[in-house]
Amino acid sequence: MTNRRSLLMNIFTLAKALVRQISDLLVIQPTLIALFPNKDVSIEDLQLRLRHFGTVGRGISVHLPDMVMQMDGSGSISFSRSGLCTFIYCMLVGRICVLCDGKVSLLFEKLLPAKVYIVLWTGTYRNSSWRFHEAFSLHRRKIKARCRNPIPPCAYKRNERVIVMGTGPSSSLIYSSAAAKYDLITCNTAVKSERLFQSQNIVAHCFSDATFMAGASAYSHAFLSDLRIRMSSRNFHLVHDAMHAGFLSQYLGTTKSGNLIPIFLDPCNSKVPTFSKHSFQYSYTNVLTALLLPVALSWYDEVYMVGFDGKGTTKNYFWSHQDDFQYQDLLPTVRECDPGFFSTVDYDKYSREHEQYLSSLLAEALRMGKRIHSINASSLSCINALHEESLLQEFVSGISK
Repeated sequence: MTNRRSLLMNIFTLAKALVRQISDLLVIQPTLIALFPNKDVSIEDLQLRLRHFGTVGRGISVHLPDMVMQMDGSGSISFSRSGLCTFIYCMLVGRICVLCDGKVSLLFEKLLPAKVYIVLWTGTYRNSSWRFHEAFSLHRRKIKARCRNPIPPCAYKRNERVIVMGTGPSSSLIYSSAAAKYDLITCNTAVKSERLFQSQNIVAHCFSDATFMAGASAYSHAFLSDLRIRMSSRNFHLVHDAMHAGFLSQYLGTTKSGNLIPIFLDPCNSKVPTFSKHSFQYSYTNVLTALLLPVALSWYDEVYMVGFDGKGTTKNYFWSHQDDFQYQDLLPTVRECDPGFFSTVDYDKYSREHEQYLSSLLAEALRMGKRIHSINASSLSCINALHEESLLQEFVSGISK
């Protein structure tokens, strides 16, 4: 019975991947068409998001009930009541972004998942940032072809051991003098800390969450601004969701484009512990399982973890953070910008699922002969089992008083 269920799941996954591949082939030109905005969505809000997520040199058509709104690559807006033929042509060859979740929209998204995107940022079906990034991915097929290869060797590796760092309360241990003999891979809003990026041997930075890190909120803008500053002042790899490639290239410019490493995240992909064979990954909802650990395990045989304290007693949120590595005052702007993302989140369920995925990944890595340690204790049992008190004391004693 278990084998039959596994076989059916594999067939279903392959069918989904085939449908997405066929759907992607129907996108001939990189034109985005936004269809029938929700009546609660203002044109100004829509323009803001189109300008934020769009790339230079792209034409965009937005179909309203009685007119077509055109936006060129520079962000200039014009309206036309006679642009129906142009609109139909664009709809046939480009991507379609539907701003309502009616039954017909849902059906078309299921049939053509790489061509039709539902974005409903005032509701619960989708949140805008993830979906806009996918819809605006200009070179999706080219990036996907690149991801068929393993990630490149680490160009900045100096040590044989690496620390992967989260942003939980214990992440302040990274300031210990004991950290100097390790390479370091950081994630998410660690870029806030100028002190961290001046003092540590950072070889890579990872992020994958479009809602928090690459949305249209003030929080995202703060992150992207600090990311650009850190990348301009020193060399390290930036590992990211492949769907962010066009957006990041536009935002960061071409000077550091060689440091960008895209990973193709998709629910049709298998869960992999390393990127030593290819750069495809299951679309985990946590950067640790999606990018951080697989990148570290691809480059190093011995990995140390810090800053992954778990949810613990944190209520109504994912988990607590260290202030040095979090824009605490800007967190409300994410909810304001993408309310649909938060409307159905069950934080306890998220934590349980994350631990389940993480436990499987760690077990697979250990079977491969990798050595993994946790510097801090954690409420996640699979991390806590790797905690070494003597290691913690070494880092604590190295903190300057």
